Amino acid sequence: FEHMKVGKERDALKDEVVRVKKQTVQADEATSNYRAELSKLSAIIAEADSEGLRQAKESDVVLNERDLLGLQLIRRNEELGLLYEKIRIHESMLRKGEAQYDEATQAVAQLKTRL
Repeated sequence: FEHMKVGKERDALKDEVVRVKKQTVQADEATSNYRAELSKLSAIIAEADSEGLRQAKESDVVLNERDLLGLQLIRRNEELGLLYEKIRIHESMLRKGEAQYDEATQAVAQLKTRL
């Protein structure tokens, strides 16, 4: 009777060892899966960080270009203002010259009529 009892305990212990080994294998697989997932996520984070740095550099380049274009636009507007001022001066000189010419032609016409 004692022998059967010990045999049952031994079988129960064997079953327990098999169950614990299964749990250990499952835990090892889960750990392996988690590590693989962690590795993938770390790679994704590293790629995102790299992309963020690239975009920050590109943003700096674009902002510098914008500033440069803004300065060029200001200079061109100043040049354009100077050119318009020159045009106004030349138009004024032209009108004065035309008026003087008209006066001279009238004076010549009056002198011709006197002769």
